[in-house]
Amino acid sequence: MYEAITLESLRDLTMRRAQGCQKQAKTFREQLEWLQKYLSFLVDFASKAEVALVEYSFKRLNFFWTSPLAGAPHSQFHLPGIDFEQAMAMMLYAAGLREAGHVAASSSPSTNGGRDVKQPDYTEAASLLRQAAGVYQHAQEALLGPLQASLPSQRPAELVPAMAETMGLVCMAEAQAVIGFRAESKGSLPGTVASLMVGASDLCEQAASLLKTHATDFSAVSPELRKFIALSSSLYEARAKVSLAKQEQQAENMGLCLSNLKAATQCLHDCKAVAGSMGQWHSVLDREIEVIEKLLAVCHNENNSVYFQAVAKCSSPLPPGKVIATPVPLQLPELRIDVI
Repeated sequence: MYEAITLESLRDLTMRRAQGCQKQAKTFREQLEWLQKYLSFLVDFASKAEVALVEYSFKRLNFFWTSPLAGAPHSQFHLPGIDFEQAMAMMLYAAGLREAGHVAASSSPSTNGGRDVKQPDYTEAASLLRQAAGVYQHAQEALLGPLQASLPSQRPAELVPAMAETMGLVCMAEAQAVIGFRAESKGSLPGTVASLMVGASDLCEQAASLLKTHATDFSAVSPELRKFIALSSSLYEARAKVSLAKQEQQAENMGLCLSNLKAATQCLHDCKAVAGSMGQWHSVLDREIEVIEKLLAVCHNENNSVYFQAVAKCSSPLPPGKVIATPVPLQLPELRIDVI
């Protein structure tokens, strides 16, 4: 009986994993649903191994994964054991939720063939990013710790607890920024928006510090990830400066308003120099600079025709960050054994 359970489980595991690898045949939402079901299946699979008292044979199962967070998206890492598979699948699920959050936060052409543009859904985006943070937190606390003693010397960065914690902080920072966008769209005070953006920057700084502190835990960390965190922190600071400029504009302190806008623009130009060959970042930064320069031109004209104030030598100090985003605890659906 136990052998039959084991063989059936192995067959299901192989076929389910093969299905998940056929990414081109699935929509993004279907991929997330598959990952949820696959993770639930792995939990059930491990429990059957324990009940059948054949854990030793399951530890000899071989899995292969790439590691984008180690800067090795095309290299295969050999991972022997179902625990490694469960941990990597959990990290992939968190990454999928994060990507879904990015999609929800962006605008895009309508899919109905018209000229309408899909507007960002900030509420949905923040929820997905907070869910991603919760999955990373679960991976760090429940899955990755027990694996550290048996990790191979060349290992995916995704299997290091500090990486799960780092990515959780990144998701929290992105959720925090989305909450800032939503607050601005709802007419919140510019000072409030600035504090939310500084909170996002602070979370990025915590993530960068964590990677530095745990540098020896990794066999490699993606240079692009390090740059991404640094650039995100600076971008959020620049957005905070823009919010402070709007605050000063409302208070008719045009000299300080202009100084804040110039500081934000300079920060973004510095980011472009750091971004180097990262083309997607240049597109993001160019859009941000374009928006600020338009506002800067309006404020210059307003100052030259009404206020006649000299541009302040120093920009406003950043306010204390206000972090209100929190992780959403992981909830996997109950497993339903379906026919494959």
